[in-house]
Amino acid sequence: MRAFNVKSDEGIRAEDIAIFRMAAKLHRVYILLRATNPLSVYYMGVPGYSAKAFDCKAKTADYNVAVKGKMRELAGLVVDFNEVPRSAFKPEKVAKAEEEWLSFEPLVARRIYDESGKPKVAYHPHHRYRVQMDPSHRNYGCVIFSPTGLATAGTYIHGDYDLYAIVPADAPAETMWVNEKMLGFKHVRSKELLDVQTFINSRIGRPMILHGDQEKYKNHEDDTVYVFSPVAPDITVLENEADIRSFYANTFQGRKTGGKNVPQTSVPGTLWNKRA
Repeated sequence: MRAFNVKSDEGIRAEDIAIFRMAAKLHRVYILLRATNPLSVYYMGVPGYSAKAFDCKAKTADYNVAVKGKMRELAGLVVDFNEVPRSAFKPEKVAKAEEEWLSFEPLVARRIYDESGKPKVAYHPHHRYRVQMDPSHRNYGCVIFSPTGLATAGTYIHGDYDLYAIVPADAPAETMWVNEKMLGFKHVRSKELLDVQTFINSRIGRPMILHGDQEKYKNHEDDTVYVFSPVAPDITVLENEADIRSFYANTFQGRKTGGKNVPQTSVPGTLWNKRA
């Protein structure tokens, strides 16, 4: 556990730090943000690129590598696991990248390309995702997102701002959430998400927080997390699972995560669930 260093902690854009600080102070919440792949941070705000939507679970690449005899610009972008070599990912990330790709792959348009690797039609109404298959393109193998299915409106996908938790300063030990559906998938969010999400996204100028916080889905894992406090000006960096557990035990008074199959009770008269 240590203080944030703007020069070395590259998992957030420098210009977005003040926005997260303001959101934490205004809404009186601790905002815990997982550090984003620094190579994805590079693409934030660049025309032609957008953050991962909630239904895109595929991983971003870690390295630019050669594909079909040419170096490709892959690092920081979501790629087709079947089209790029495994060397595009850190060794410890390969297994998870394959697992997530297999889950995501049914959402990707297939058999839509001509012999040159270009889409045969300009509109794919049943798929929001396709892959750049033009062998002459620098982003060959990268996934393209088009919310309307229009090929000419597509953007390459980089990592989003992935919240670890939103914790109310006045009740840090209380874990409360609502279960719902979003884009056909189970979605879990805290009471404060929509306010915090709207505040941050509107000031960044594009959607960068696109789903609920991680603690509502699973137990603690080995992550790097930035903590924005509603009362302290400094940002705390939790460097690993041990740091996270210690922070939850002390600052958050033993706060519990959501996770799978955890004991919970319904709050009378509402959609909300509470960690029992």
